[in-house]
Parts: sequence; structure tokens; C-alpha cells
Amino acid sequence: MRAAALAAIVATLTACTSTRYVPVETIRDHYRDRVVNTTDTLRVTDSVIIDRASDTIRIERWRTQYRDRMVSIRDTIALRDTIAVPYAVPTPLTPWQQTKQSYGGWAMAILLGAAIWQLLKALKQLTFIIK
Repeated sequence: MRAAALAAIVATLTACTSTRYVPVETIRDHYRDRVVNTTDTLRVTDSVIIDRASDTIRIERWRTQYRDRMVSIRDTIALRDTIAVPYAVPTPLTPWQQTKQSYGGWAMAILLGAAIWQLLKALKQLTFIIK
């Protein structure tokens, strides 16, 4: 009786397995934009010089002109990351575990019936001794 109970306990405890985690790739996209506005200055210098020797006419004129131009520079960075995220994957059952799953209910019913039968047999002997 004790051997059958011990065998049943050992059989139920050996079926536990650990869960394995397998990484799965997920893709994450990142976009970053940067716009830089700068000014470009252009300096134009123009001169007019008129010089005459007789009767001395001397005209000297300098003109400086500044022209500003806006320059926009746009930088775009696109990143694609692959991130491994683990998820649980059940391990395949061994042949012994498949057998226990297939016939485990019947085996438990047989063991329970044998235990009840042994209990009734012990009670019958006990009542026979008491009478």
C-alpha cells in the first residue's frame, strides 16, 4: 500500500518542467529631424573713381552693399532597431510525459479504487476482529 502511494506521488512530481523563453524580434523605427536656419551674408563693394588732370575733377565714390540670404539645412536620421522580446514557449513533451497524460486519469482512478478496496478490506477485518 505504501509502495503504491509512494509511486503515485513520485509519478506526479516528475511531470513538472520549466518554461523556456525564446526571444522574438520586434522592429522599432525612430525618426529624428533637425532643421538649421542660417544666414549667408554677401558683401558687394563697388567703386566709381573719376579723376581728371586738368581743372581737377576728382569724384571718388565707394558703395558697399550687403545681401543676406537664408539657408535652410535639414538633417533626417532614420533608425530601425531590432529588439528581442522573450516569450514563453512550451517544451515538447517526452514520451514518458505523453504516456502519463494519456493514461494518467485511468491510472489515478485505478489507484483510487485500489485504495478504497484496501480500506474496505481493512475495515472488514477490523469489524470481524471486534465481533
